[in-house]
Amino acid sequence: MAAYKDAISNTSMDLAPWYIIPANRKWSRDLAISEIMTETLASLAIPLPDPPADIEVLRKPYRTQKTVAPKSGRCSARKPQNGEFFHNITE
Repeated sequence: MAAYKDAISNTSMDLAPWYIIPANRKWSRDLAISEIMTETLASLAIPLPDPPADIEVLRKPYRTQKTVAPKSGRCSARKPQNGEFFHNITE
């Protein structure tokens, strides 16, 4: 155990620190790692790039599109028959 302590204390630096994370419970391991990653990325203060297009312009066609519900409330699809791979769903 002393060898591990020496190796970690001698190789851990401010720019590249070592973290000892218990792995006996996956959720606590994952939580510790996600907290370290979140704090590290937030400390970098990387500016987000501007989006390549106006998001509202991209959303407009989808918001104006009308959807049609089936009349009976049931799906009109049927299983392919007699060796068919696909069938016409409007039949």
